[in-house]
Amino acid sequence: MKIYLKENGEWKLFDVEKDSKELAERKILLGEGVRLGDYVSLGDYVRLGDGVSLGNYVSLGNYVSLGNYVRLGNYVSLGNYVRLGNDVSLGDYVRLGDDVSLGNYVRLGEGVRLGEGVRLGNYVRLGEGVSLGKGVRLGEGVRLGNYVRLGEGVSLGKSPIQIQGTKHLLYQYDYNQLGIGCEIHMIEEWKKNYKEIGKQHGYTDEEIKEYKLYIDLAAKRMIKGEA
Repeated sequence: MKIYLKENGEWKLFDVEKDSKELAERKILLGEGVRLGDYVSLGDYVRLGDGVSLGNYVSLGNYVSLGNYVRLGNYVSLGNYVRLGNDVSLGDYVRLGDDVSLGNYVRLGEGVRLGEGVRLGNYVRLGEGVSLGKGVRLGEGVRLGNYVRLGEGVSLGKSPIQIQGTKHLLYQYDYNQLGIGCEIHMIEEWKKNYKEIGKQHGYTDEEIKEYKLYIDLAAKRMIKGEA
């Protein structure tokens, strides 16, 4: 197996077996049964557990630690001080910022973006294209559907509201904001302008009534702190 390591500011290709001394000097440890794709680059002080599998064009920063049986897809990029638990799976084109920590059995879909300092508990599932801002915290077992976005500092102890209606998905965007499709507004704005927004997007009268029920249900849960 071959990997790229930075030397004098430039990436240089090394052979894992022939250049084992170089890896030892850089404090890079590879567990048993590790599999590396093409054009993989590793920073210093990287730790890969047993059975880890890295796809093509994967890049790991300094002080990255991956637990046992972690699987990274193609074109995945992890920043510095990233820590992944056991049996974690990341899809293609996932990007994790510095100091991100994922628990055990976490699954991230294709194109997920996690900002600096994000923390995900065990068994968290994120769909494709999910984006979490700096410092977001998700508790154990939280699940987010495709293309959900959470701003900086959001903390969710359980899965946020998601309701698939006749047309678009209604979802909790932030602690006081709801999204329906691409439209994201404060709860009070939805309550006040739901008819106008619905008509602008071609909703029928029946569909507008349907989504008004969803808005009221979501707002009630969020106000009570159940979401």
